Amino acid sequence: MIRRNLWLDPREAEMLFNVFAEEFMDAVGPRLEPTTSAKYRSFLDNHLLSEWSSWPLAGIFNSYVEIEKWLSELHEDYAGSSVASIFSLFSTILGAAVKARKIPANPCAGVRVTSGEFEVENLVATPVQALRASMRLYESGAPRGSLISGRDRLVR
Repeated sequence: MIRRNLWLDPREAEMLFNVFAEEFMDAVGPRLEPTTSAKYRSFLDNHLLSEWSSWPLAGIFNSYVEIEKWLSELHEDYAGSSVASIFSLFSTILGAAVKARKIPANPCAGVRVTSGEFEVENLVATPVQALRASMRLYESGAPRGSLISGRDRLVR
């Protein structure tokens, strides 16, 4: 395990979530837009640290059921999109802990955040969404007459 660089020092996983989360924010904060930084700070202060602050990273890694319970509690008070955003930051921080070799894997991987239900009116893009998508394609230099999916190329 050590020769393959797969071994993780178990002492690294004893780091508390709040300490690692603050290190993560200090590292990525300068690259974030001010609005994104403010959103992350709000999620941290109001949702993540209040629940996970004193947990060691190893404790979170080994607590799948606790993560599921926390998600259920969030769903009682917030809309699904808000819960998904909060959970996304939590998963991002734990993903960074994996890359920093604190824990072996992200315990958020594979956790279903929402019910998967959808509203019929959200199945079709609004004119504004279609315009924004076409503007992004134009600005990216995508060839004219091509679709995003390689399988469904338009024939001229």
